[in-house]
Amino acid sequence: MGESPPGDSQVDQSVLRVFNTLFTRANPSLERAFDVEHSSTVDPTSSLASDDKALGDLATSSTVTSMLLAAADHLDALRSMLFEAKVLYIRAPYTLLRCALENASVAVWLLAPSNRDERIIRRLRWEWANIVDQYAAFELIKHTPVRSKDDRRMHLLALARTRGLSDDQVSAIAGRTIGFGQIVDLAAEENALLDKATNRVLWSMCSGISHGRQWPVLPLSEHSRVAPIDDKRVWVRLSISEKELLDIADVTLLTFQQGWHLFDQRRRGHGL
Repeated sequence: MGESPPGDSQVDQSVLRVFNTLFTRANPSLERAFDVEHSSTVDPTSSLASDDKALGDLATSSTVTSMLLAAADHLDALRSMLFEAKVLYIRAPYTLLRCALENASVAVWLLAPSNRDERIIRRLRWEWANIVDQYAAFELIKHTPVRSKDDRRMHLLALARTRGLSDDQVSAIAGRTIGFGQIVDLAAEENALLDKATNRVLWSMCSGISHGRQWPVLPLSEHSRVAPIDDKRVWVRLSISEKELLDIADVTLLTFQQGWHLFDQRRRGHGL
């Protein structure tokens, strides 16, 4: 199969109306993301303040707001594409939604557990994943950082031991790094409106599109045969599947809103 370049397409007005409903529902969460300095105060008597105290310079509150802001950036870019540029590219919307879903899912995953020890373990695991990626990049450019990778690993383990975590819990922190697929799964479990398996499939297709995989192209697009190339191949003209796009946008915005909901729960006073 060959793909005939379609350029971009105008957005159907009925689709715009549905997107307008979705973005209107999520707008309070989007607006506060861009005013995070004034909308993310953590009460010193809250559960989130206690988490931050246990983590020192690895405060969960700042990590979560950073993830939600990153999600908002990508969602706002999609909103601009739809309502300002008024075009729908075949792949770019899925790439934007994938990034937004991953970042929002991390926020939900970090905040969801009712048990503080589990929230702290997840924050430390997330930091270890960041360290692994960072030092892999350092090795590629032959950069020697001030602090070694092992020094930073030992810092994470020291925080865990100070918390009184078990040996198994401590060893899990700097073990196998957690991936976005697993985080998306765990975040979906925290929202009664989402289905874990459906969430994973939608995320996987967005990820595939982002990396140029062929398998999700047809499921995520409308397509029509244009002309034969030879006796085994044809040119196909593609346009975006508005239904699939709306489904993925709905899942992403629900996860984004859930992240802010959990953040508000944890940052208010007298929490656990």
